Amino acid sequence: GGGATSTNCCCCSCPMTELLRAHAVECPYCGEWIELLLDLSAGSQSYVEDCQVCCRPIQIDLICDSDGELAELRARRDDE
Repeated sequence: GGGATSTNCCCCSCPMTELLRAHAVECPYCGEWIELLLDLSAGSQSYVEDCQVCCRPIQIDLICDSDGELAELRARRDDE
């Protein structure tokens, strides 16, 4: 049988969603631009992401609007 096929994400078997978005931010430590993969399905959130260039911890604040779209993205030093 020709069952339905779906695309799975690269790290596990969950289905990929339209809510994963790539977004560039400037590292508050070294000033380099890095690309983050944002998961908007969880709504507004704060988490720490290490800079891909200088490896220092960046505090990411992700704010979604009432429609679940990205309203604001802040990248700040973890010690602020």
